[in-house]
Amino acid sequence: MQNSLIWILVFCLAWAPIAFYFGFLRPAKTGAWQHQAALIIDLFLLVPIIGFVLFQQSGAIKRLELEGFSAHPSILESVGLTNGAGTEPEWVFEAAESSEEILDYYRASQSRPEWTLTTDSEVILILRRGEQRMTIAASDRSGYTSLMFRLSNADDL
Repeated sequence: MQNSLIWILVFCLAWAPIAFYFGFLRPAKTGAWQHQAALIIDLFLLVPIIGFVLFQQSGAIKRLELEGFSAHPSILESVGLTNGAGTEPEWVFEAAESSEEILDYYRASQSRPEWTLTTDSEVILILRRGEQRMTIAASDRSGYTSLMFRLSNADDL
């Protein structure tokens, strides 16, 4: 799960009692509506959305493993809404190893026993299993590697 989203959720939950206090229990003569609106937005919009995203991220690695890929040991967290859900799922992870080491891991057939490697380059791998195609891309960033998986039909371009 993405640490930044966890901190935003903690802030939203900590802000809610303050907004309730100043919006309903001790409302100012002017501006109480701002605290009331903040409470409504916080509890009924931000907290559910962030909670849903974190819940989806928590199962991203399991959904990737259900497709026949073992998770690289250096994966740190799932990022954003690309967490392996839907008919043509995508996954984005942050990892501690370099892109070269991660792609070497997925070049080895032990990490993907059901898949056949069809395209191999420095930053992208394309694998096939029947009518499905998995694209794996890795890019080195400042301090981490961004790792992307995309599952699609083999006929789609």
